[in-house]
Amino acid sequence: MQVLFRSIVRCARGLVVVLLSTVPLYTSAADTLTIGSSNNFPPVNMLDEQGRLQGFGRDLSSAVADAMGLRTRYQHSSRYSEVLQWLEQGRIDLIHDTAWTPQRAEFLDFSDPILEMPEVIFVRPERFDIVDLESLSGKKVACIDQHITHLYLKQFPYIDCFMVDTPAEGIYHLVAGDVDAFIFPRQIILFYAHRLNVLDSVKEVGTPLRSLTWSMVVAKGNGELLELLNEGLRRVRASGDYDRIYHHWYGRIYDGGYSRQTIGFAVGGIGAGAFVLFLLLLVRNQRRFNRALQLSEYRLREAQRIASVGNWEWNIENNALHWSDEIYRIFGLKPQQFTATYDAFLARVHPCDRQRVVAAVNASVADGSPYDIDHRILLPDGQERVVREQGEVIFRDGRAVTMTGTVHDITRVKRVEQELTASEEKHRNLSERFVAVLNGIPDAIAEIDRQYTIRWVNDAARFLYGRDPEVITGNHCHHLIADSSEPCSECPVRQVFETSTPASQTKYLSGNRIWEINAVPANFHDSTFDTVIIVGRDVTERTHMQQEAMRAAHLSLMGQLSAGVAHEINNPNNFIMLNTSVLQDIWGDISMLLERMHAHQPLHAGGFTFDELRDEIPQMLSRIHRGSQRIKVIVDHLKEFSSQEKATLRDDVEINQVIRDGLTMMANEIRKHGEQFRLELTDQLPLLRGRGPRLEQVIINLVMNALEATHGMQEEVIVASRFNADTSMVEVTVSDTGCGIEPDTLKHLFEPFFTTKYAAGGTGLGLAICQSIIEEHMGSIRVDSSPGIGTTFTVSLPVSRKAKGVSSEKH
Repeated sequence: MQVLFRSIVRCARGLVVVLLSTVPLYTSAADTLTIGSSNNFPPVNMLDEQGRLQGFGRDLSSAVADAMGLRTRYQHSSRYSEVLQWLEQGRIDLIHDTAWTPQRAEFLDFSDPILEMPEVIFVRPERFDIVDLESLSGKKVACIDQHITHLYLKQFPYIDCFMVDTPAEGIYHLVAGDVDAFIFPRQIILFYAHRLNVLDSVKEVGTPLRSLTWSMVVAKGNGELLELLNEGLRRVRASGDYDRIYHHWYGRIYDGGYSRQTIGFAVGGIGAGAFVLFLLLLVRNQRRFNRALQLSEYRLREAQRIASVGNWEWNIENNALHWSDEIYRIFGLKPQQFTATYDAFLARVHPCDRQRVVAAVNASVADGSPYDIDHRILLPDGQERVVREQGEVIFRDGRAVTMTGTVHDITRVKRVEQELTASEEKHRNLSERFVAVLNGIPDAIAEIDRQYTIRWVNDAARFLYGRDPEVITGNHCHHLIADSSEPCSECPVRQVFETSTPASQTKYLSGNRIWEINAVPANFHDSTFDTVIIVGRDVTERTHMQQEAMRAAHLSLMGQLSAGVAHEINNPNNFIMLNTSVLQDIWGDISMLLERMHAHQPLHAGGFTFDELRDEIPQMLSRIHRGSQRIKVIVDHLKEFSSQEKATLRDDVEINQVIRDGLTMMANEIRKHGEQFRLELTDQLPLLRGRGPRLEQVIINLVMNALEATHGMQEEVIVASRFNADTSMVEVTVSDTGCGIEPDTLKHLFEPFFTTKYAAGGTGLGLAICQSIIEEHMGSIRVDSSPGIGTTFTVSLPVSRKAKGVSSEKH
């Protein structure tokens, strides 16, 4: 009898569970659970051939949701860390499978276990030396990076972990002999071994290291959902669905519960007493259900109050309107003091919005489309609120009979939106003014990222990059500046990214422009930065002015030195020149007397015979005189260079005559070039205002340099003159086909005391004096030279009166 009674009780309990499994455990306006999962941990979770989520966790969570009376929606990722982030952000309600660890328990709440799997050691069948962790010392073990098994094994330093990405990869390396063992949950390894058809190539050894537990998890503190999950799990286990799902994915397991078929059979064989007992249990459970329903309704009201959202239902046929408590609160009304009808509702709508609301409702009733409208309402105390109203129509037999919807108090949202709009407008105005300020700055400003891509520039950047701002943005800076595919070697942007400190560079760009470029990190928010701000300034004029100032200071200093040297040298040199002339006269007189004396008696002096003295002394005196004259020329150059007074330009000068006079003084040097020296002078050139001798000095210096640059009879020297009608200037060119001038030398060509002919007695003052003389005449001098090809000096001088007809004459 006792056995029969226990059987009746057991069967009745099972029948109750079966019947209750059809009763929704949880009711809510939001009746869909969003369940998160990873998708690369078979057979718990994985993707099928169509990319859909499947596995033990997927099927079990779906069964639990069914027991709760909820629909499900799944969201999965290959990265478990991303799934955890979704749960933290509230994008999902729960994760259907997570292994328990003390660290995870700090921020997750775990359901009752849904799966327990022992962590075991698998080796190849021929291995008998591995039986536990100690026997793995020095052995190579396959580990999935950052899996809980890997984290566990890291505490044993004598184990050499061989990192793999998936269990399948771990089994592959074990079977291939790349590792000595693979430690992982037993069911997972057996699942993969069966799928890969290598069950006979692996074996389990020793005792399990530990037992791992998997559960469903919710965010820390979500006790309500956790309680519902645990109740759902209990129902799924009692109904036998858990066994079915487990057997499908892992193989049949034994459990002491009863299946629905067994319960049905037992119930069919029990008597009326068992049925009565069942009814009693059902009544008790109904009471529990009613209490749960009341609790659910209370929670719904609280949720509506917190969210400021109420729901309504309007019976269109009898004009009855039902409002939830929250709508009364939104309208500032009490249910006992207000009869809700459609007309009464419209009376509370702001008069300016009422017609718009009526039109939206009528359109929805007419065509059945939902409506969504924002409008104002008036509270009894005269205050205004803004609500968002949504509604849908329910039809029966083609007639609109009911409309349901929600009212959401969005007053604060609208206020925030207005404040945000005002703030955005304010910041937009500030931004536009700031951009206008940046565009008004004459310096080029640009923002460049780590790929050297220009993100933004101001208007002045067009002068640095040579293009319009809209073309500059999106290009690489080194491509625009240097036409290079790689960043410049001395790039200040690269230096800032490498050192996190400001950098600068002076860059010479096309058009002979000099730019000073400063780069700084764009530390807008914190110490890290992804862009660099550069400020480029065209310093061409400033550099030239500095160079001119330094040159003027240098010239002034050299002038003072030259004046002192000239004064100190000039007096004794004049004495030498005067005495040399006197000595030449004396020698001419006494040489005849000494000749007669020598005829009677040979004469000797200073170790020389008279015959030697007769020829040598005149040459000595001549050399002394020429040397003194050379000194005088140098002194005159120094005096010219040191003179701070401008020459008075009061003479009309015919430039062709100046050229001829200067070349006459160089006749001997020119004669050596024969036909390779040519004059190409244009007759009837306009007169110049200046000083002929000083211009003659320029011609002599330039021609002498050209002659010295040519060494063979095949190299030409051409002196030409012409009138440039475009500039109203007379131009004199001295060209040669000699050795040319190196670029490094060309930069210093007009600097005082710079010369490449020290060994030949060059002073480095010739071209500096030429430039000074030409500038006195308000003219200019330029040089064009190519090494190995030749050099051309062009002197441009202003005319003194309007040029008349010009004709060419070649000499």
